[in-house]
Amino acid sequence: MKKVKWMVIAVILIGFTLAVQWSMGEEDNATKKLEVFQNPTAEEVGLPDNIKQAETREDVDKFFESRSRGYTKAKEMELIINPNQSFEIPEHEGELTIDEVWYSQHQVFMYYSVDLHVFEGKDNLSTRSLFNISNINLTASEGDLPTQSHSGFNSGQSSEHLITYDGKLYGLTMMPPLGQQNQDTEINETALTSFQIEMAGETQKTEEQPIKYTYESGQEILQSAELQSTYKKDGLSIEPKQIELGITNNRITFEITHDEYEVANLHGTISEGDSSRDIAFIIQNRENPALYESSFFPFFENPESLQLDIDRVTMLTEEGYSFEVDVSDYEEVIDDDWSRERVEVDEKVAELYNTDVYLEEKVYDPSGNSEMRLSFEPHSDNTIHLSSEPIHIPNQDYRRNLKVFSDGEEAPHPPSMVFDEENSIISLSPRLIEDSESLLFEFDKTSISQEIELEEEIELTK
Repeated sequence: MKKVKWMVIAVILIGFTLAVQWSMGEEDNATKKLEVFQNPTAEEVGLPDNIKQAETREDVDKFFESRSRGYTKAKEMELIINPNQSFEIPEHEGELTIDEVWYSQHQVFMYYSVDLHVFEGKDNLSTRSLFNISNINLTASEGDLPTQSHSGFNSGQSSEHLITYDGKLYGLTMMPPLGQQNQDTEINETALTSFQIEMAGETQKTEEQPIKYTYESGQEILQSAELQSTYKKDGLSIEPKQIELGITNNRITFEITHDEYEVANLHGTISEGDSSRDIAFIIQNRENPALYESSFFPFFENPESLQLDIDRVTMLTEEGYSFEVDVSDYEEVIDDDWSRERVEVDEKVAELYNTDVYLEEKVYDPSGNSEMRLSFEPHSDNTIHLSSEPIHIPNQDYRRNLKVFSDGEEAPHPPSMVFDEENSIISLSPRLIEDSESLLFEFDKTSISQEIELEEEIELTK
């Protein structure tokens, strides 16, 4: 009996010894693996000094917030998914990993990391493009998502878009929503994704790996309100309908009609205390032509209320006008050094819609674009007047409405225009002026403005 007891004890001791040896062997193997895959530091690799170095993961998150405003809030709202999908980089040890994807209404953000191993042994790390995702290719594994390719934007064209931490290089790249005509369309698709990489003077392409892309309509809305004010006068009707404040973008919707003219634009402000955002451009709804939407940048904090002020609406009329400008003094004005010269004119060249149009000055620039600066002086007793704003027609180039004739011959390329509250500036190629005696400007259509007063204090809901 004692003999059997000692045999049992011996077996137990032998088993314990083998277990310890096996455990120690596993630890040794793990240590060896850790040594094999341990990433070097930025100093060991020799990365350029201007690449930022983070001390904590929180520093990386702050960096991403500075490069994609709303990143922190989107993480809190669980809008950012974590595919953690790795891609081998051909002919290199180390991988590219897509750590996070944020599919927002207007952009798809991809946050990535790269093992610093891939830069070991390279002599040209001071190149402008240390690591840049230049192209993103997607093929739907199922569903209706079309095969597509996008240029990576804001990826790593310069060192300010990159940061290192714990043996990895971090960055982000962006692409537009994936083939959706309506940017607020819901999507829940998995696509085989690959990347073309520009890295320290060489180009590589990864293999395809699946990444899931998801977006729900309205997912980024933080606050909203239904609006109540209206304006109806002189054939113009304006009804602000709704305002939505989001993580990356705010938008306000109006219903605008006029009995006689086509609506082109609307001007005003949205304010919170001393902080304000301009409403300066509206987009017409394709399904309901009476609805218009304007976007504006988010405020720094979520406001409790906002003040809406609309002061002007721009419309279109089919009535045009023309005027002629003498440019025969071009050769005389331009000096031998070909410097930019201004010629004051201050001459009334047209009158339309209760407004006097003046040619304030000619700017001759043989080495750049020459300019014709126009000013608009409304008659004080009229609400509708000619606008300095260039013609804005949805889905059309405004330059089609402006023709320029040089000594009777139409210029092959229409000029460009910019404007402020009181002036329009027509920009011309110097070649159009050099051999001309006069220029004739013809506007086929006209922008007119109606001054209004529409105010509303908006109480927001969360």
